[in-house]
Amino acid sequence: MVYRLPNCSRDNHDHLRSLMHNVTKENTSHIMIMGDVNYGEINCKNGTSPNALTNPATAFVETLKDLYLHQHTTERTHYRADQHQNTLDLVITNAECMVDNLAINAPVGKSHHLCITFYFMCYTEMPVKKTLTISITQGRLCRYEAIGTDNVLDL
Repeated sequence: MVYRLPNCSRDNHDHLRSLMHNVTKENTSHIMIMGDVNYGEINCKNGTSPNALTNPATAFVETLKDLYLHQHTTERTHYRADQHQNTLDLVITNAECMVDNLAINAPVGKSHHLCITFYFMCYTEMPVKKTLTISITQGRLCRYEAIGTDNVLDL
C-alpha cells in the first residue's frame, strides 16, 4: 500500500520508483501495489502522461512499462467539487490476469475518493480428475490403475 503526497519533493518521486524496482526484484510470483499515488495527469485508459519525460508522472508511467507492471484502474477515482475528476488510486500487479471484475464504487462516508473493489486471482489448487483404468487380457484382470493417484496394481 502506497501513498504519495500531492506536492512532494523530487526525492519522494524517485523513492517511489525505486521502491517499485526493489519489489519486482524480490523472488515472488505475485506482486500487487495499490494506493493513492496522486498523479492526476496520468491517462490510465491508455497508460500515458501528457508531460515531458522529466515530469514525475511521466517517469512513473515509464517505470510501470520498464518493469512490465500492469495498472488496472481505468476509471476516475477522485471527485471533488472544486477540482478536475481524475484517477489517483491505482491497482498495479505484475500479471494482467491477477485482477478481475474491478469496479469503482461509492465513497465511504464523506471521502472524495471512490472505493475500488476487485477479485485478486492467485494460485489455487486445481482438482485432479481421477480415472479408473482396468486392463483385461484373456478374461483375466492384469492391471488396475487409478489415474490421478499413486495407486497402480499389476496383477
